[in-house]
Amino acid sequence: MKIKADFVKKLGERKVVEGEEYYSFPSFERVRKVRPSELKRKIRVTLIKATAIIEVAKLTENLSPVKRIKRRPEEFAEFVTKIKGIGKWTAELSVAKVSKSFYVGPYGDLAVKRGFRRMFGIDDEKKIRKTLEGLEEYTGLILYLMALEGHKKDNNSR
Repeated sequence: MKIKADFVKKLGERKVVEGEEYYSFPSFERVRKVRPSELKRKIRVTLIKATAIIEVAKLTENLSPVKRIKRRPEEFAEFVTKIKGIGKWTAELSVAKVSKSFYVGPYGDLAVKRGFRRMFGIDDEKKIRKTLEGLEEYTGLILYLMALEGHKKDNNSR
């Protein structure tokens, strides 16, 4: 959230209304013009991640419409993971963010794996996917709940 806030604050448009500051998400056009080293410095991410953000902004005309992404999430994931710095987890999370249904989510997320290990004794991504077969309508919700469980502190570590 901090990285996203810095991104919006440093690159988005700022308006002051009655003494309160408001920011809009930066346009793709603006992001395209930023050098990776400059973005890295501004929002404190790795150079690879900064480059990936700029590459996505450059590819916006080639990205599928949200309706198509919802229908064919695997196609979108395959396209976007060709960008250096964007992996399967980021692609799945991107689909989950634009989808109103709960059929997809970041199976490979460390917190999700930790949650499944605590609740069901499994943390292998393939086994997690197999466990959720037939529950596609609820997959995203289950993954979200497992991520919450995975973020909890162990009772022994207090």
